[in-house]
Amino acid sequence: MRNDKKELCLSDFPFPSSTAMERQVIADLISNPEEMQEARRIIKADTFADEQCRHAWNTLCEMQDKGEEIDLVSVFNRLDKDFMTNAIVPLTAQSGFLATHTHCNILASMAVRQRAYQFGIRMIQEATDNAASLDELIFMP
Repeated sequence: MRNDKKELCLSDFPFPSSTAMERQVIADLISNPEEMQEARRIIKADTFADEQCRHAWNTLCEMQDKGEEIDLVSVFNRLDKDFMTNAIVPLTAQSGFLATHTHCNILASMAVRQRAYQFGIRMIQEATDNAASLDELIFMP
C-alpha cells in the first residue's frame, strides 16, 4: 500500500505486463517438451495476455494432444517466423529443465495480478458511472 500524500491516478499503476515471461515459457516448453503435462496443470490458454504467445501455447497443446514431436523445427514451421526468430529462439538458450516449472508458476501468478488489475478497472468504471446503482457497485460480479 502506498503512503504517498499526493492524490493517485490510474497512470501511477501500470498494467502488470507478462509478455517477457510468456515468451520465456513458450521457449522453455519448446526446449523441454517433456514438461508440457506439468505446464498444462499450472497454466491455461487464458493465462497468456499476448495473442501470439496464446496462439503458440495452443499450438503446443494441439501438437501434444496429437502425439506429435515438439521441437524447435516443428514448432517454427507452425508459428509466425518473425515471432519465432526474434522472440522465441533467442530465449531457448536460457531454458532449463528446472526453470520451466518456476517460469510457469511465475506466469500463473502474473495472470492473477492482471485479472485483479482488470477487475479494479471495472470497479472504477462502475464507481464513476452515475447510472450504476449502489447495489450494482456493492455486488459487482
